[in-house]
Amino acid sequence: ASLQMKAICDAHGIAYVHLLQPNQYVPDSKPLTEEELEHAYNAEQPIRERVVNGYPLLIEAGEGLRQAGVRFVDLTRMFADERRSIYSDPCCHVNELGARLIAERMAATIVAEHAAVAAAGGDPSDA
Repeated sequence: ASLQMKAICDAHGIAYVHLLQPNQYVPDSKPLTEEELEHAYNAEQPIRERVVNGYPLLIEAGEGLRQAGVRFVDLTRMFADERRSIYSDPCCHVNELGARLIAERMAATIVAEHAAVAAAGGDPSDA
């Protein structure tokens, strides 16, 4: 699907970036706070097993997307050093701080891609 999205975007001069969102069940991806352990983590949550087993496959597939020319960014470890509460429920949703931090990372990624294209002599509007 990501390759198709890139092809559609490329055909219309639209930049495409595939971001893999963080999740609290990715092992060692964030030191969970007491608040998160109480409200945003549940070892019995069905999604936990899917994340533990599936995210390594998504990360590996992301490398394949990169090799195929897709701008793929793995955000799963972006909270590895974050000591504040980020997750707001036992599924995958983040609080306002988490949303802001993800938005800032997304914006920085887009700006960096734009700059890289310009530095390479391309049209920055293609980034």
